Amino acid sequence: MLLSRTEYELALDFDGATPPRKDMRDAIVQGLGCSPDLTVLRRTKSTFGKRQVVARVNVYRDEGSMRTTEPEYVIKRNGLAKEEPKEAPKEEAPAEKPKEAPKEEPKKEEGKKEEKPPEEKKGE
Repeated sequence: MLLSRTEYELALDFDGATPPRKDMRDAIVQGLGCSPDLTVLRRTKSTFGKRQVVARVNVYRDEGSMRTTEPEYVIKRNGLAKEEPKEAPKEEAPAEKPKEAPKEEPKKEEGKKEEKPPEEKKGE
């Protein structure tokens, strides 16, 4: 084998909603009896209205072959990526902007209206 792997195309039947990738991968590992650390669920395809998923799976002989052949995003998607130690968060907190007081609009004086004296009628 050139790539040190065995390729499978499997049809998985299910009830209800399409299962998550992790559940499909676990079922494949259990069905094939292979190592979960060397099994990569490469592609899944489901058809509307069918309760079946067609999956392409690669099972590798060793981890080195898997890591050199498969793209990093596929390895991460399958939960096989080695987690690197996270750096300690920097203690430097972002500067907060000072809060500005809300601007007040000038109040209109209500109730005070100019009163005009009543006009008297002349000449009737």
